[in-house]
Amino acid sequence: MMLTCLGLLAFGSFLRRQNTRGLAILTFAGIVFRHELLVILAVNLLMHSGFRLAGFLNGAKVVVVAGVLSALLSLGIDSFFWRHMVLPEFEVFRFNVLEGKSAIYGVALILEGSFICLGVVLALVFYGRAAPS
Repeated sequence: MMLTCLGLLAFGSFLRRQNTRGLAILTFAGIVFRHELLVILAVNLLMHSGFRLAGFLNGAKVVVVAGVLSALLSLGIDSFFWRHMVLPEFEVFRFNVLEGKSAIYGVALILEGSFICLGVVLALVFYGRAAPS
């Protein structure tokens, strides 16, 4: 849920032409929460430099600085709670990709995913009806 909020905040920043802020938020979200988000970050960086919305070197500097600060923040907080040095997103990448153990968790049943989606849809429908117009 937090990742979705940060992603929307980043894209909102891009729409308001606050490219530096958007790149920094996407980098933070990618390093701390989901490493797959870094692909979206790379595409955005190339797109913004291609359309001259932000210079590539300026954008790259923002990504590197935000990435290092985010990794240090995540390393410090998570290492404190786990009581050993750990960068969670690297551990996930190592377990799933490098060691090839992603099949251990298996896949969720279609029915389980349907119930999760149904709950979200019902919440949105009832919230939409309760919201003042």
